[in-house]
Amino acid sequence: MAARTMDLPRRGRGDEVGWVERWSMGFWDEPQGAAIFKHATLKGYASTYASKTGKFSTGHRVALVDCYAGQGWYDDESPASPALLLQTAEELGKRDVHCWFVEADPGTHRTLKARVAKSGAAGSATVLEGDIADHLPTILGQIGKQPLLVFIDPFGIGLPFEQLIGLLARDKGGSDRSPTEVLLTFVHAGVHRQGPKLRLLTDPIASESQRRNAEATIRRLDQNLGGDWWHDIVDAPDFVARVRREYLNRVLAAAGVQWNCISVPVADSRGGRSIYEMVLFTRHPQGLWFFNDAVSLARRVFEDHVDPDRPLTLFEPEEEWVAIIKANLKRLLSKGQPLRVIDHIDDVFGETLGYARGKHVKEAAKHLAAEGFNAGSVKVDPHKLVVVPRTATKTA
Repeated sequence: MAARTMDLPRRGRGDEVGWVERWSMGFWDEPQGAAIFKHATLKGYASTYASKTGKFSTGHRVALVDCYAGQGWYDDESPASPALLLQTAEELGKRDVHCWFVEADPGTHRTLKARVAKSGAAGSATVLEGDIADHLPTILGQIGKQPLLVFIDPFGIGLPFEQLIGLLARDKGGSDRSPTEVLLTFVHAGVHRQGPKLRLLTDPIASESQRRNAEATIRRLDQNLGGDWWHDIVDAPDFVARVRREYLNRVLAAAGVQWNCISVPVADSRGGRSIYEMVLFTRHPQGLWFFNDAVSLARRVFEDHVDPDRPLTLFEPEEEWVAIIKANLKRLLSKGQPLRVIDHIDDVFGETLGYARGKHVKEAAKHLAAEGFNAGSVKVDPHKLVVVPRTATKTA
């Protein structure tokens, strides 16, 4: 499978820069819409990842790393990412899940460490103070070949490019593999705000301190984006979108052809502008499949949060999703070859990617079976489905 980026459909106001100016004020009061979606996706996928990879790992051990952990819980006691990962460690009793939380701010680190110590899963966590770039080599040395899911959720871009590629290189595939996946947030504001700083370098009225600060920020972004290539497009009207696309393509090119990523736009309200992207890097088709499942289920949680009193309707969008997937399957089967659905995720889901999930593919396959197609056993897990054209013999 060639390296590729799968972009989920953008059904709001596009992917223009949009963010809420509350990152520095009241951020920890309570989770807002974007955080609700992000955390539901993280919790759903981390649980699936740990369960599946831990089934075959030595001692059933799995490592979960939260690189920019924050204080762990909101002030209203709602769980943030560390609390959710600790829940995963507690709930998966047949897996030995250990969480690593890294937080650079001393005060926030103290709060996180105290809260983790009071939790029921304190023995399943290590809390470190400092920069993840400094701690990552030690963490990797201690976990060895354990399956690893890394969550990178900064206010800016996150890990230096070379360190991210080094993480992905950990999973070489074959018998020597160490299952590794990275889930990161690509924050639009973290890119958008760098344009003015780049211009400061040549601004004749800028002070020396302004230039020094700008140089330090730009140098770090160069490191994180893998070079200064973004300087040439800083004045483009679609600057953030172009940086996102090029950054993802560069990561995949450096990681190798077996790697893929799926990119999910995240907004604070239904139909709102995306604030950031959630991006999963994985080399396994099941990673793409189950991450899409997690996104689909998280969307329901998000919609219940932003519109808890929405009325029930006679029209069910899920019926439309099944119809779209069924049509996609028929189109793919028109080539006359058996179809293993997990090998064609983006083509099977089409415009329903990120909204529909495995159960809708299974329902579409049942409809096809009723029309004479061989859909195999409808009792298998959806990602294992193989659908065969009427005139073909099942060989996949």
